[in-house]
Amino acid sequence: METRISMNEISNNKLADLIVSKLIYSIENIEGCRFDKENFEVVVEHSSSDQRAEIENVVLQLISREQSYRGFSTKILKDNLSEVTVPNLHEDLSNIYSPNHNVKRGVALELYDSLNRLLQKVALKHTLDERKYSSLIETQVLKRCGYIRSFPQNLFMVSEFPHLLEALDQVEESGGSDSIARQSKFSLSTATCMHCYAELADREIETPLVITADSNCFRHEAPWRLSSYRLNEFAMKEIIVIGEPEFVEAKRKELIEEVWGLFCEMGLAGKIESASDLFYYSDDTGKSLHQVVKNLKYELIAVVRSGTESFSIASFNNTRSSLVNSFGIIDPNNPILHSGCIAFGLDRWVYAVLSSFGSTPSSWPNKLRIVALIGQSVQGGRVMLNVNNEEFLFQDLQRQMDLLGNNPALCSPQGKRIAVCLRHPFEILAILLFLMERGGGILLLHADTPLSKAKEIAELGGCGGIVYSNLNDVIPLRGMALETEPTIYQMTSGTTGKPKVISRSWIEVQEEITAYNEMHDWRADETPVVLVPIHHSFGLISGMLSALARGTKPPILITNSNPKYIIHKIKETKNSIVFGVPSLFSLLLSFSKESMRFHKVVSAGAYIPQKTFMLLKASTQELWHQYGCSELGCISIGVNQTENCNVGKILNTMRVETRLVEACTDEEILVHRKDKVIYTGDAGFLTKDGFLQVKGRIDDVINVSGYMVNPSEIEDTILQMENVREVVVFGKKHVVFGESIKALVVAENVSNLSIRAWCNVKLPKYKVPGSIEIVDKIPRTENGKISRKILREMDGITNDKR
Repeated sequence: METRISMNEISNNKLADLIVSKLIYSIENIEGCRFDKENFEVVVEHSSSDQRAEIENVVLQLISREQSYRGFSTKILKDNLSEVTVPNLHEDLSNIYSPNHNVKRGVALELYDSLNRLLQKVALKHTLDERKYSSLIETQVLKRCGYIRSFPQNLFMVSEFPHLLEALDQVEESGGSDSIARQSKFSLSTATCMHCYAELADREIETPLVITADSNCFRHEAPWRLSSYRLNEFAMKEIIVIGEPEFVEAKRKELIEEVWGLFCEMGLAGKIESASDLFYYSDDTGKSLHQVVKNLKYELIAVVRSGTESFSIASFNNTRSSLVNSFGIIDPNNPILHSGCIAFGLDRWVYAVLSSFGSTPSSWPNKLRIVALIGQSVQGGRVMLNVNNEEFLFQDLQRQMDLLGNNPALCSPQGKRIAVCLRHPFEILAILLFLMERGGGILLLHADTPLSKAKEIAELGGCGGIVYSNLNDVIPLRGMALETEPTIYQMTSGTTGKPKVISRSWIEVQEEITAYNEMHDWRADETPVVLVPIHHSFGLISGMLSALARGTKPPILITNSNPKYIIHKIKETKNSIVFGVPSLFSLLLSFSKESMRFHKVVSAGAYIPQKTFMLLKASTQELWHQYGCSELGCISIGVNQTENCNVGKILNTMRVETRLVEACTDEEILVHRKDKVIYTGDAGFLTKDGFLQVKGRIDDVINVSGYMVNPSEIEDTILQMENVREVVVFGKKHVVFGESIKALVVAENVSNLSIRAWCNVKLPKYKVPGSIEIVDKIPRTENGKISRKILREMDGITNDKR
C-alpha cells in the first residue's frame, strides 16, 4: 500500500528530494519511498496500515527541520551524453553477477580484476606508495573526525561475545542470544581513506604525499534500496592526497581529467557533476551547501540501460583542512595542509561495464582487454619483464606508452596501421600495447630489415608510417589501410614460398593466449626464458604475452645470441621454461662443455630432428613440442611425447582435419578456426587418441623416379652418425629421375663418403642422397628457420655459375 503526503509547504524540488533522501534512513520496515514531482507528494510504500501515522509524523518532522533549506543548482563539469549513445542493453547478468549476495563469477570476476588493474594504473602514475587496509576500523577513529556525528545512518558497528566463562556458557544455552553480545571497539569500515588518516594521525609527515589504498567498505542501506550498484559491502580504491592547498586542488583537477578521459575512452556514457555528502542532521546542512557552493565534491555518474539507471562510480573530493586537522597531521615545512581523495567504487564500475557492453569479453572496451592481458604485472614496483640483464617495471611500460601518446605522429592512431622495425623487446611491447589499446594496427618487421626494404614492405602492407630503429621517430608512408579493429600483422617466414603479410585481430590473439595457458600446467615459481625474437608469433604470443597474462614470474627475453651467455642465463634461472627453436637447442646442447640440463623446454617453429628430440628428452624434465603457423599461432601442444613427429593435442579454439593431395602419398593438415580455414602445406594425420602427427612439408617431398621421399627420414638417419651436428636434405632437379636428393651436413671428422656408406646400410637405395656436401653452417632465414625452397634456389644458382 501507499501513503501520500503533500509537500505543498515545500518551496522547491531540491528540498523535497532532500527530505526523501533522509526519510530513507528515518523509518524502518517500509518498502520504498520517492518524490512524485507531478503531484508534489512524498510517496511511501509499506505493507501495514498501522505504519501510516508513523510515516506522516516522520515526514512532518523532517519538513520542520529542513524548511530553511534552499539548495543550489548542480554544476555539470563534464558531459558526453550528447555524443555517446546510452546502450539499450538489458541482458540478464544474474548467472555471473549477484549483487544481493555480493557474488561475482566467471567473466564478472575477470572484469573486476581488469578494472582493478586499470584503475591501479591511474593511481600508479601518481604514487608507488600503496596500502591494503582491513575491513575493521576502530570506532574511535570515526568519532575523532566527526563521521559518526555527521553520517550515523551509514554505520555498521561490530558486536562481540565477552571472553568470560559465564557469558560463553549463556551463549551455548541460548544458542547465541543478542542480549549477551556487547559492542566492540570496532566498526565496519565506511571509507578507505579513514584508515589512511588514522595511520598518519598525530605525526609529522613530509608533503606532498600521495597514497593509493584499497579496502572493503560497508554502508547500512535499507533492504529495499539494495540493487546491482547499491550494496551493503563494496570494494573501494582511493587515491589520498595531502599537501599545500594548491597542490591538492591541482592533483584533484589532474585526476578528474585522467579519469574522465579513461571513462570516455571506454565508451561509457555519463557526466561529472558537483555533489554533496548526505549529512543526516539539519544542523549540518550548511556543510552540504558549502560542498556544493565551493565545488569541493564532484561525482562521476554512469548512465546505463537506455538512461533508466544512473549512479556514481567515482568521486573527487577536496576536504581542505578538516581531516588533517581532526587527525593532528602536520608538516613542519608547510604550516597550511589540505587533503583530498579520489574514490572509485569498483563494484559499480563492473556493473557499468556489464550493463553497457554485456557479458562477452570480446565486446568489452579494448582498454580492459589490454589490462587483462598484462595480468598482475600492474602491481606497483614489481618487475614485469626482463631483457637480458635489464629489468622493466609496469611503471616503465606505462611511462613509455604515455610518451608515445604525446608523440604528434602517434597520438591518434585509431584506424591507422603502423609498421614497427625495432630491436629491443620492451620497446616493441610498449608500442604494440599502445596501438592495440587505441584501436590501431601494427606490422612487426625483423630488426635486421634494411630501411629501404622495410619501407617497401610497410607500404605494400598499407602502413601510413614506420617506426624504424628509434621508437620516438615515425617516418610517414603512403599506405592508406584503415583498421576496423586492433590487429597485429606479421610477415610469414618464407619457408613455404614468398613471404607475405598475414593478419590476426587482437581478440584472436587474446583467445589464443587464454587457450594456450589452459593447455599448460604452468607453476607459479617457473620463469619463462624466451630465446625467440618477438616479431615472430612464437616468441611474441607463446613466449612473452602468455607469460604476462599469467602474471606470475616475469619472462626473461634474451637478445644476446652468444651461446655461452644463453647457457649461463638458463643455468642461473631457477625452474626455467625455455622457449626456442630446434636448431638453437641443438647448438646449445653441442656447445655446453658439461652436461646441459633444462627444467622445461618448449620447442616450436620447425620440425625437431630425431637426434635433437632424443637429446632434449634426456636433458629436460619436460619437453613441450608445439606446432603452429603464422596465420593462426599455436595449433597444438604435446608434452613428453615418445615420437618427434607427435605434436600433441589441438587447442580448444581449433579444429583439424586432413585431405589427400594429388601426386603425394601424404595427407595435408587443414586447420579450422571460426570462419578461417588454413591449408598448412604440412603433411600429417590425427591419431585415434586425438594426437596430431606432423611429418614435414608436402612441398619438401622429393619425387625420385616416382618414389615420394620425405627428407626428414634421411636427415634423422644421418644425424645418428657420430660427430654430425646438423643436416638438411632437399630435392634438386635431375634430367633423368625428375629430382635427386642432396644433403648439406655440418660435421667434424666426417667425410661425404662415410655418410654415403652409412646411408647405404640404413636406407633403401632410392633414398640415399646422390649429392652430399660438408658445410660449416646451414643457411637460415631471418627467423632462424631452414627454407628448403631457398636452398633449392641457391643450389640452382650455384650450379648455373659452375
